Amino acid sequence: MKTIIKIISIINGILALVFFSVELYIPSCLLILLCVFGFIYANKNIRLNPENKLTKKQKQPKKQIKTIRKDKVYQKSQGVQLLESIHLVLNSNNPDIVLSRLSFSRDIAINLVGFKKENKNSYSKFITMNLEEYKTRYYDRLVDSLHVEYLFKPEEYIQLFDKLYLKYFSEGLDRYVDIQIKEIKLLKTAKGKSNRLAKVKTYLKELINLTKENTIVTQKCIEVSIEKLMTELNID
Repeated sequence: MKTIIKIISIINGILALVFFSVELYIPSCLLILLCVFGFIYANKNIRLNPENKLTKKQKQPKKQIKTIRKDKVYQKSQGVQLLESIHLVLNSNNPDIVLSRLSFSRDIAINLVGFKKENKNSYSKFITMNLEEYKTRYYDRLVDSLHVEYLFKPEEYIQLFDKLYLKYFSEGLDRYVDIQIKEIKLLKTAKGKSNRLAKVKTYLKELINLTKENTIVTQKCIEVSIEKLMTELNID
């Protein structure tokens, strides 16, 4: 194509000279312009095409490197977040946090399972990076070997999730209720105790609206906690 354009440009140049010699100036000028544009276009393609090809070749490895780096950062943060969530689930006195972190931890585990399937050979390396990052960030926390196993085998965490949900949420409610019982007992008036008890019961009942999963289990745990609250305070 470039060769053809050059040949046509040469022919246009020759014709322009012929027309010029017979004093046909306007056609001669038009042919000269066509000749010039033809050579410019042909030379432009010759210069730019190799550079364009080179640019595409260079972009491909950069894109791959960017994707790998993004996956590493993503995987690293997911692992740390799973350990952070489990820590909060086991230690928080706020049932809201326990519920939200339980749900969040399951979502993370599902993501890790998918990542593990796509990166079988490098998954252990990434998880080790997760663990080291967590230990560096929270150097004063002990990491349970079972929780480390959940990182390496997130599919087991998902399989056990319903049982863990019942266990961890019940424990979280117990911590909350124990604190409320102590604080209610310290109140001096019967009216004060009654008002505080009503607020705690309302709060516990509203927790059911914070989750769209395991609602039956959640409801049962809340009923048990309210019963414990009433029993400890000697209220029928």
